[in-house]
Amino acid sequence: MTGHGGHVLVVEDDQDIREAVGIFLGAEGWAVTEAGNGREALECLRRGGPPDVILLDLRMPVMDGRRLCAELARDTALATVPVLLLSAYEEVDVAELEGLGVRGYLAKPIRFERLVSAVAPFRPRL
Repeated sequence: MTGHGGHVLVVEDDQDIREAVGIFLGAEGWAVTEAGNGREALECLRRGGPPDVILLDLRMPVMDGRRLCAELARDTALATVPVLLLSAYEEVDVAELEGLGVRGYLAKPIRFERLVSAVAPFRPRL
């Protein structure tokens, strides 16, 4: 699944946002996998292996971002995958984010230039 630009898993329940992020990062050279909730994301991860970075919405149906982070932490193959949170909430508790293993936070609406900067450190080096 990994292209020369790296692999990102976008976990977002809003299909329009998920597809827009996927299209934009795909144009930047990333291989993109999309999931509509945490349960779908876990299935993708267990089937296809860990990506270079996960972009994760906090509030979703079925399994939310907090629960997915807890599941990732319990799985030794996935516990070290960097997670960047995408959320419409302007104020997010930084201590909570660190406790969830989140490496960064991007507020919605997403500014694509900030998105590119946020995922850049996780791009594999050739």
